Formats: sequence, structure tokens, C-alpha cells
Amino acid sequence: MDKSINAIKDVVLGDDETAGHLLTLTSHDFYTYTYSVNVGVLAVMLSKALYKKSDNSAF
Repeated sequence: MDKSINAIKDVVLGDDETAGHLLTLTSHDFYTYTYSVNVGVLAVMLSKALYKKSDNSAF
């Protein structure tokens, strides 16, 4: 799970546009921001579980 969190962190910190959208969202609606982050984390966890034994895995 640490790798998944690091991957998300790298995307947010490495892409100014993504970080900007997240910051804009937090100033508008914290619930939607929290929901969006949770969906992102769950998507990473699900893809990790589905492709765990695949040669095409990014994790």
C-alpha cells in the first residue's frame, strides 16, 4: 500500500495541473475533495489487486 500512496503522491506533486485542480476543489467543497481522493486510492488498490500477478502490472 505504501507504493500505491507514493504513486498517488508523485502524480499530485509532479503535475501542477492536477495539484491545482485538487486545491480548487478543496476550496469549493471539502466533501467532494475527500470523496475524489478516496475514489483515487480505491482505484489504485483495486487495480493493484486485479493485476497483482500480471506481467503488465505497473505496481
